Amino acid sequence: MKPKRYASILIIALLTSFMSAGSSFAQKEIGVVIDGQVQKFTQPPAIVEGNTLVPLRGVFEELEAKVEWDPKNQTVVAVKDKTTIKLTINSDLAYVNGSPIRLTAKARTMNGTTMVPLRFISESLGAKVVWDNKNGRVLITSGLPGKVTEQFASARTADYNANVKWEESTLGTPLDVSGLVLDAPAGKYGFVTVKNGHFYFSNGKRIKFWGTNIGLNGLYPTHEEAVKITDKIATLGFNAVRLIGMDATEPNIGLIDRTKDHTQALDLANLDRFHYLISEFKKRGIYVVLSLNADRTYKSGDEVANSDSVGRAKGINLFDDRMIELNQQFNQLMLSAKNPYTGLSLKEDPVVAMMEMTNENQLFEKWVDGSLEATSRTAIPVYYVQQLNKKYNQFLLGKYGSHSVLSKAWSNPVSSFNLIANGDFETDYTKTWSIDQRNGLNVAEVIRTKSGTVDGSNYLSVGNILSPFKSFDDGVIRQSGVKLVKGKTYEVSFDVRTSIPAKSTLRVEVKNVATNYNYGLDKYETVLPSKKWKRYKYTFVANENTSKIPDASLTYGFGYFGGGNLDIDNVQIKEVQLKVFGSGENLDRGTVKRTIWGERFQYVLQRTADTTEFYYSLLTSTFASYKQHLRTIGVKVPITTSQNYRNNVEIMARAVSGDYMSGHVYWDHPEFPAKQWDKYNFTMKNESMIKTAAQSSTEFGNRYWGYGKFLQYIALTRVEGMPFVIGEWRQPYPNDTEFEALSVISAYGQLQDWDGIFAFNFCDNCSYGSSDERLDYWFNIYNSPSMLAQLPSYAVSFLKGHIKPAVKSAVYKYNNSEVVRGNIVDGYLNNNNFNIGQGVPAWLFLKHRVSKKFNEARTSLETDILTHEEDTNLVNTTRHVSDTGEIVWDVSMPGSEHLAIDTDYTQALTGFITGKIMRTSSLTTMILDAEYPYGSISLQSIDSKPIRTSPKMLLAVVSRQYNKGQKKTANNGLSTYGIGPVMMQPLDGVIEIKTDLFGVKEVKATQLSANGQEVRTLPVALDRVNNTVMITLQALTSPHIYITKI
Repeated sequence: MKPKRYASILIIALLTSFMSAGSSFAQKEIGVVIDGQVQKFTQPPAIVEGNTLVPLRGVFEELEAKVEWDPKNQTVVAVKDKTTIKLTINSDLAYVNGSPIRLTAKARTMNGTTMVPLRFISESLGAKVVWDNKNGRVLITSGLPGKVTEQFASARTADYNANVKWEESTLGTPLDVSGLVLDAPAGKYGFVTVKNGHFYFSNGKRIKFWGTNIGLNGLYPTHEEAVKITDKIATLGFNAVRLIGMDATEPNIGLIDRTKDHTQALDLANLDRFHYLISEFKKRGIYVVLSLNADRTYKSGDEVANSDSVGRAKGINLFDDRMIELNQQFNQLMLSAKNPYTGLSLKEDPVVAMMEMTNENQLFEKWVDGSLEATSRTAIPVYYVQQLNKKYNQFLLGKYGSHSVLSKAWSNPVSSFNLIANGDFETDYTKTWSIDQRNGLNVAEVIRTKSGTVDGSNYLSVGNILSPFKSFDDGVIRQSGVKLVKGKTYEVSFDVRTSIPAKSTLRVEVKNVATNYNYGLDKYETVLPSKKWKRYKYTFVANENTSKIPDASLTYGFGYFGGGNLDIDNVQIKEVQLKVFGSGENLDRGTVKRTIWGERFQYVLQRTADTTEFYYSLLTSTFASYKQHLRTIGVKVPITTSQNYRNNVEIMARAVSGDYMSGHVYWDHPEFPAKQWDKYNFTMKNESMIKTAAQSSTEFGNRYWGYGKFLQYIALTRVEGMPFVIGEWRQPYPNDTEFEALSVISAYGQLQDWDGIFAFNFCDNCSYGSSDERLDYWFNIYNSPSMLAQLPSYAVSFLKGHIKPAVKSAVYKYNNSEVVRGNIVDGYLNNNNFNIGQGVPAWLFLKHRVSKKFNEARTSLETDILTHEEDTNLVNTTRHVSDTGEIVWDVSMPGSEHLAIDTDYTQALTGFITGKIMRTSSLTTMILDAEYPYGSISLQSIDSKPIRTSPKMLLAVVSRQYNKGQKKTANNGLSTYGIGPVMMQPLDGVIEIKTDLFGVKEVKATQLSANGQEVRTLPVALDRVNNTVMITLQALTSPHIYITKI
């Protein structure tokens, strides 16, 4: 039987305009989406005389209106709740509860189906209707049913106390999922190994890790606190914990003895607490990941140059021999110390799943920000700059042998050839040039003439331009087939004039006219032509080889011309002569300087390529040294290098050196305008990830994610054939939608088939014994109600694999030498140049599995990954469906942006879900409008049976959380943190769950406290005909609901 639908009697914003009769969709079948579900009608919508007509019965019945047809009088009557609608065929007058409404077009029959204007839907039943012009679809969102809004009219729930006391155990309660996902003790199957690109035990069983982090002072609890901590982490479903900051030298937060004048001895008291904590993890089946070098500073007795000023020496400790030696010494001390509670040292104990050489440590980032140069504001000490210069000259000498050989290798023969054919328009321009017109732009004439020329010869004149002023690309003069060499510098020059300067703007660039991808690192020239001829020029660096890309074009966009003529002549693209050596540079004397990143475009490509290769060689040799040392002292588990890669060269270096890849990713990480980690001086964007991250960025031609990038950023650092782990992730407090990231990362982590995901941070910079009930740190999980409510469900989902891996894999292939030479443009990770070829759309990650592969014969082009049709569909869609069909990221309807997870065991709706009906196959939500119109409702089977038959399910209902009395700054920082308890906005409404009720006597929905104890039973109604359980969410005092069938 068809599932029940609801519609609102509340009028939502009316649709004011739709597509015109001249739309490109006029000849295509128009799609209809109602409450996120694609509809199929016998008679599809149609456009008649500029009006979009839709089938009345099909749409109204989906909105749960009863429709009757009177053939004698040719009238249709539709009834929903207290609303009665009547209309007559071939009449433009309809009646709603007796009141007349004039239709924009007459109701009519088409192939036996009554068709009415689309606007009538919103005017009659209060549905929100939007025309999706990009995809040619009608999007309809029904409001809440009258009985739901009436039920809550006089009893809306106030924000409630959601405070969590972390030390209160949930062992043995419905919130304890440890029995479902943990297999104690940790290490019972031997050491973790790498096989077929994933982690395995020696018995052939694959293992995935769903973990959290503990760092700094959180690593050394008392024994009593350690028991409570490990119990809490186990009940939440974490089967691994990443431990970081053991090498910190500040008092009481590291394993290094602070009483000495050096950092080469261990603090035995902290070591004992650390060992006890690990032993308790082991008992419960929780593995540990060790991040070995993260926070170490140095003292005078360490014999480290500038020990008082280098701080944590990030970047420096990747090439300084003394620091490398000290870090390896610390690793040996910590890993070889016997744990009295397990009888094993850490290097011998299979409770350790994997190790990281160093945390968030890069050389290329230092190169890009200038820190490796003595003249930079953030410069490393001169001693280390000189070390780098010496090592660089040794590298060049080893590669070239002498200055004369180096000079030949860096020589810069430049062609004076003009890449533009017929740039002076002396022959028929139609053979080499094209003129595009769209969106109503009209060019009355195009001529080639000698009159009034700049040089006495022909020029191109585009006349009588009438522009709609929508886009530069509405009118384009272009020449396609421009052949550029990646990394080379070019100059574009031309003469131009116009007859109406005040109304004329011209945009000049080299780009792909099919995809809008710019081939010059987004460099273009905006010109305001005058009445007199004037020559313009600009330079750019090619970010792609375009010899095999026919759509690579020089374009003149004149879509912002307000009439008159545009005249162009003497168009050229020529390679620019670049410098080879600076003053006094000579390899034989050891005085060749490393190329400064900001000056790289002034020098020949090979010079920058050699600087890139030098940094690459430093990284690989250092990582090889660390790995060899760890293996020599007896470490058996997989080892990775570091995280936060800034370019493909760095990814390649880490792939060569490590056993697995690891990355970190944050949405809306706090930024600090003054002092780092200042709790009272930080800024955030406070943007919703689900609403913003999947919005296209017009700056990059609708191909890239918004400012945060989030998972797309990290997905492109995965290397084919290697396990992939996210060592840190978080959408931090006080972002109002911080609850979003958990559903996103669990869903797409499973789609991508990642091997480990570690939330940051269970506890950092905190005191376990504190009685402070407020949220006072951006990342802590242990007292975050919205995180703790969702974690058990998503732990089960991830570790049990309840979301299928993607069907299709997209592997980006790279030629190593091209990666090194291409670093001049790919040197720093950003939206526009981290992808390959012409720029594969970021949306690909939401649909298919993605990874990189190095050491290939050639670097992939976009067409190797996607067909043109696939690319176009990815760019244009606003409803991103995984190729498994189980995940939908939908931003097609403003105000209803959401993520839907729809599997047999996991159902979830996250995002802007209030004031409307939202659906998956087994979950329907009808949540009232709220001050903050967003939240997350997730449903998880917790007995290894699918939701349709499961007798035990967890429902998490979360929304905005905040401290009582907290005050935000204009930049979304906090001027006042407020006090406890933590408050949460409730989500009042009704939810429906599709589940088998055969033989079920009763269904209970029990609200649980934060420690898993029963608080009260929520109202439940059963529809046995449709196998539907309806639960009323009202007067909630916690986000936890336990659903049982009896």
